[in-house]
Amino acid sequence: MQSKESRVVIRTDFGFIALHFGSYATVAPCRPLVRDLSQEAGSTAKMSRSHVILTSESGLVTIAGGKWTTYRRMAEDTVTAVLREHPDPPEEARSRSSEIQLIGADRARVVVGQDFDQITITLRETHGFDKDTALHLTRNYGTRALQIAIIAERENLRERLWPKYPYIAAEVAFAVDAEYAMTAEDVLARRLRLAFQDRDACVSLIDRVLPIMAKRLGWNRARQREERENCIAFLQTMSTLPLPNSA
Repeated sequence: MQSKESRVVIRTDFGFIALHFGSYATVAPCRPLVRDLSQEAGSTAKMSRSHVILTSESGLVTIAGGKWTTYRRMAEDTVTAVLREHPDPPEEARSRSSEIQLIGADRARVVVGQDFDQITITLRETHGFDKDTALHLTRNYGTRALQIAIIAERENLRERLWPKYPYIAAEVAFAVDAEYAMTAEDVLARRLRLAFQDRDACVSLIDRVLPIMAKRLGWNRARQREERENCIAFLQTMSTLPLPNSA
């Protein structure tokens, strides 16, 4: 948000929270709007906030619009439209998106029988993590939290990235190893999401993130300096306030 918009927010009831406790980051979300070509054109207020599936005369199925929080419904609707338009597969063919569990969900029920409290207990009692860190790892990674615990012990990456938050250094390594993170921005904004919580904390811990990534991605010092500059430039966009001195 621009500073003028920020002042407006601060004057609202919600803004009291930011004024009283401090503003850590600002975000201006954008949502793609799509017009259903089968409907008459109108104002943007009438445009779909959901997704739209279109089928051309040639049979091409196109999905447009939508949002991250409904991506599985989008996939299901698209597959359903394709099967309806192209009935070559067996009649029983259908989208199974709603039945497919995500990675880390203990899909075969062989790790903890999908009793995820057991993962939290293991992280605390066997691996010695604090309660908030154990809960964070379980809720965000499911059974893969145990992989992160192994990385933490094997590579001495148990420490928190920032005292106030439950994220640990091993998550940076895991983001590169298993989640295709290629930049510090990827890790801080798109894996840990900490950039959306506390911009200044991210600025201060960049130099802890970079060596972990450099070891895995083969970055030399010049590449690390470039990565630091790029990440700082990105973090500047996360708040209207000046960067801390550590930048």
